[in-house]
Amino acid sequence: MKRFCYMYERENTPLQEGILQLGSPTLSSKIKIAHVVGRLSLGGLELEVIRLLNRLDPERYAATIIATESITPTARELVGKHIKLVALNKRAGMQWHVVREIAEWCRSQRITILHSHNWTTFLYSVLAGTRAGVPILIHGEHGRETHDYQPNLKQRLACQWLARRCEFITAVSEDIIPLLASMWKIPSRKIVKMPIGVALHEFDFTADRHVAKRSLGLPENAPVLGTIIGNFRPVKDLPTMLRAFQLLQREVPQAVLAVVGGGNLHVAEQQATDLGIASSVRFLGERRDVPRVLAAFDLYVNSSLYEGMSNAILEAMAAGVPVVATQVGGTPAIVPHDAKNSPLFRFVSGEVPELLMPPKSSGMPALTADEIELIRVWIDAGPNWPDEFAGGTAPAKVHWSLKPLERPAKPGAETNPIDAFIHAKLAENNLVPSPEADRKTLIRRLYFDLIGLPPTPEEVAAFAADTDGNAYEKIVDRLLASPRYGERWARHWLD
Repeated sequence: MKRFCYMYERENTPLQEGILQLGSPTLSSKIKIAHVVGRLSLGGLELEVIRLLNRLDPERYAATIIATESITPTARELVGKHIKLVALNKRAGMQWHVVREIAEWCRSQRITILHSHNWTTFLYSVLAGTRAGVPILIHGEHGRETHDYQPNLKQRLACQWLARRCEFITAVSEDIIPLLASMWKIPSRKIVKMPIGVALHEFDFTADRHVAKRSLGLPENAPVLGTIIGNFRPVKDLPTMLRAFQLLQREVPQAVLAVVGGGNLHVAEQQATDLGIASSVRFLGERRDVPRVLAAFDLYVNSSLYEGMSNAILEAMAAGVPVVATQVGGTPAIVPHDAKNSPLFRFVSGEVPELLMPPKSSGMPALTADEIELIRVWIDAGPNWPDEFAGGTAPAKVHWSLKPLERPAKPGAETNPIDAFIHAKLAENNLVPSPEADRKTLIRRLYFDLIGLPPTPEEVAAFAADTDGNAYEKIVDRLLASPRYGERWARHWLD
């Protein structure tokens, strides 16, 4: 059997925990994970992967990031020292040697889980993982490129074939799920929605806005519009943003547009020149100090043709910067004032019967029409939440999924860690375990539990006289290896 632990939280269900068996590793063995991306830069997808792997316990996991293209120096600086980096330097177009190189790496490192991201790595990773015999293949969909809106028949058939070989397909926003289910022909049980999270406390940046603007070389008294683009690609539609800014400048001539991101800027710089706004558009390049950059923005703008769930928009909201964005993809789900696109309203209104809140199985009464309308009005109006019900400020509450994984300290003095944790919980609830059984009682319990037969008088006497500290374990091992054990438990299905 294969064992692989995964945990995820859906919007409408409590935390789910599942276990698949990945061999029978000891507690000290490491699960070896490899994530495959295209170009490892400071884009949203790539930052998600870096943050996830940086927070894994290196004592339990051995992580690798494979970039089919290149790795930028700024991205390399963010990756933890315990994470291996591999750059395959793929050129444009299909490069079949990438499949061979990923497979060879997986084989040499004995990778347990291979996780691809978006179409650009999907084909390479699944073919390589299948070739190398990787036990678990997972694919993540974070959004679509411009040319992906109407994928051709060949690509759709390829995705269907590849998806069938994956244990799970993850999606960052709800709008991607119907697309995957219908075009890739995969059952909904294989699709796991995993929204992006932002560490709110990292964006509690208190620097004066004038100081922040000055540190970036921006005019202190001018309104600054800003955007953060990990890598300039057609789907980000920067030309539309530049044309919109040109219109804004007619009304607010002192306004400045700050563009943060890496990649080929020549086309955007030339367009700014052609539009006559080059002196008011500042291309700041890739930056790691995102909280400081956001502190300099008076308004955050996003002109993408598609977003799964934008890291940059979430970070701007976390920093308290107003956002103006195109209504595409998963963006409406994170923007207030729009109940019709709110997952919460869709669930409570019964628009999605299987996700009705509260669920019928809960025994709670369904919401009345007036209550549902009140929620709609509340969402469209803000939504605002009174401070007295907030349970603390955002920086004071750090969600468990954003905390680094830690091995808990063993409570008490018990040698066996399982006993230690059980006894600690019993003590919390003022429960006292029964006294330890004498040896004659203990051996009788073992025999009846495991093989359904009593021990012989000689076996009882031998156990009572055995001073070995592992006497109990030796009897358990012997009984588990006995044919009587198989007979006892096989009786349920044997004639």
